[in-house]
Amino acid sequence: MSRTAALAGGSGIRRVGVALDSFKGSLPGQFATTLVADVFREYLGDGAVQEFLLADGGEGSLDCAAALLPEMELLTVPAVDPRGNRITARLGYLGSAGQIFLEAAECDALAMVPPEYRNPLRLTSAGVGMLIRQALDLSPREIYLCLGGTATVDGGLGMLQSLGARLHTAQGPVTTPATGQTLADLTNADWSGLDPRLRHTRITCLADVTSPLTGPEGAAAVFGPQKGADPATVAILEQGMQRLAALLPEKYRDLPGGGAAGGIGYAAAAALGAEITGGSGYFLEMQHFREQLPDLDLLITGEGCIDRQSSMGKGPGLAAYMAQRCGVPVVGLCGTWGADLEPEDSVFTGIFPIVGRCCGEDEALKPEVAAENLRRTATSVARLFLAVWEN
Repeated sequence: MSRTAALAGGSGIRRVGVALDSFKGSLPGQFATTLVADVFREYLGDGAVQEFLLADGGEGSLDCAAALLPEMELLTVPAVDPRGNRITARLGYLGSAGQIFLEAAECDALAMVPPEYRNPLRLTSAGVGMLIRQALDLSPREIYLCLGGTATVDGGLGMLQSLGARLHTAQGPVTTPATGQTLADLTNADWSGLDPRLRHTRITCLADVTSPLTGPEGAAAVFGPQKGADPATVAILEQGMQRLAALLPEKYRDLPGGGAAGGIGYAAAAALGAEITGGSGYFLEMQHFREQLPDLDLLITGEGCIDRQSSMGKGPGLAAYMAQRCGVPVVGLCGTWGADLEPEDSVFTGIFPIVGRCCGEDEALKPEVAAENLRRTATSVARLFLAVWEN
């Protein structure tokens, strides 16, 4: 007897949506989504399970865009990583629409920096500026810049310097790639040298958070510690953000999303004229997610860590919020569950960490271990809901 027959019996068909973001360091979002969807297909059948691609501007956003826009061409271009090492990165070229998709994490990802080198004072977003400059060589009408998952907290100074900005500290002009330390020491900046092509190109930032540049919810305070900054370094970076904000129009200081990617969102808006919108909503809208929610009986979403930040622009948090508004129960699957989030205070009906036994972080992050843990947990969730639906 099949699992569907054994558990579903003669009940009406239930519909389940699956939309998982990446389990960073372990599983790409698309892989995790398909794995969980396949578990539910074993019980409900192929037609009852709908997969959605989830991205929020962070890692995997370019791949998500390419999957949703099959005519997109992925090009490889030179760049530098956060430590200034030469690398190659990708950009997405949609020639028919005059659009280019860039992902900051293609050249400025936290995973590119070994733990012992994770000090935002020494890292640069210069590679992001290199990507934008090469995108401009293709004469696009619009550039989509995906922000999230970066290693830097330099206020976007490295990016702006690569695009022609001239920066100054008390020691004089900055001639090396700008870093978080440059931000801390910044005394003046000349924006007149920025690439003139920027004035004729629309830039839309797809941000993974709604944090502003400064303050207790800003780039330094919230994301600095995740990127290797101790409390003293966070204070130095925050002071630098305040200096930067004094050199650009006041109206951008509290702009939602300005703190994305360590302040790159702010730099793009205040110096390049970019608009900032939520990456999660953008990619879900491409798939008509909201319109399909009323047809679902359950939504499965999640990512590597579900915590308070999940509701600050992250894909799983937005998907869960939209489902909750439609009365659809939401299961959150995660590698770890943040102590700052209680289930009754979240948009998730229930949160289920997938690690089923005590083991070290290195073991839990192995892709094969994470995949098996995810499969086992998804199976338990599927059996539970099928049993409830039967009764």
